[in-house]
Amino acid sequence: MLTLKTDRKKGEGIRLFLSKIGALDKEREIETKDAHIFIPLKRELTAEEKKKAGKAEYIRKKLKGRDNPARSLKEALKGKLTEQELALLKKSFDIIGDIAVLLVPAELEKKEKDIANAILEVHKNVRTVCKRTGAVEGDFRVRPVEIMAGEKRTRTIAKENKYSFELDLAEVFYTPRLATERERIAAEVGKEEIVIDMFTGVGPFAIPIAKKCRKVYAIDLNPQAYKYLELNIKRNKTENVVPILGDAAKVNTLVPEKADRIIMNLPKYAFGFLKYAAMAVKKGGIIHYHCFGKEEEIDELAEKAKKEIGPHAKIIGKRIVRQTSPKEYNWAIDIKA
Repeated sequence: MLTLKTDRKKGEGIRLFLSKIGALDKEREIETKDAHIFIPLKRELTAEEKKKAGKAEYIRKKLKGRDNPARSLKEALKGKLTEQELALLKKSFDIIGDIAVLLVPAELEKKEKDIANAILEVHKNVRTVCKRTGAVEGDFRVRPVEIMAGEKRTRTIAKENKYSFELDLAEVFYTPRLATERERIAAEVGKEEIVIDMFTGVGPFAIPIAKKCRKVYAIDLNPQAYKYLELNIKRNKTENVVPILGDAAKVNTLVPEKADRIIMNLPKYAFGFLKYAAMAVKKGGIIHYHCFGKEEEIDELAEKAKKEIGPHAKIIGKRIVRQTSPKEYNWAIDIKA
């Protein structure tokens, strides 16, 4: 078994470095003997990595397997975070492909490296840990992220149900938290339907829907999202998705036919596009409109959306997609035109 023998005093720093680059074998115990420490490796280091590890040498040595590997973040962080700090640690974080995306509370910023390394330890499939450094912003809906540990990349392949989506978290918007909503809408689509996805991103709504219907027109303003959409159409073999780089406000000129169904997954700004969706949908067609709001506001938000569609529009469904803050939700409102 391959280990790295180094000075005992430098052992913890080198262990953290090896964990960061994905070279630490976490299934075996580290062994200490006299003034030296033997750290288990998954692989040999590159010349540059070996240089950063300092005066260390490879030794073939049998080490014990870990009897009780950490099964949770809290378990992995015992002794590194106080009970109060552990209570602050946000339990939920997203794993997108082999990248974990974490929201670190301000009070824990000094311990964020320990948290990131704990994620790598507990989740064996994770190769990179990022933290969110701001909200989704701009016309391209990009959430700024910063790499905390692991491999230095933000590009990955996310798997969802039967589909896979190539993307770069630094260039496009994607959240796995809408998987249930995407599955719900895809299940409702008919074989002969024409569908418009007005804010498609890398295609997580459009591609599963395309397997169920005649054609999907997938629109996005972000050139990077459009690039990955084209890759994902080929990856998932959905030739009936028509990728369109453009502004959804011009849907009537971008799409040559009216839709049986329109997806409007842009909760913060979708209201301003309802009038364009109304012009692009067939009479009796369905608009899946997303918005943000408190529970007591939903009836009013639904009525406002219905008025934008027209006098014959009917609300046929309202549901919470996810909670976005203690009192606010991402709502899906289904409207029949």
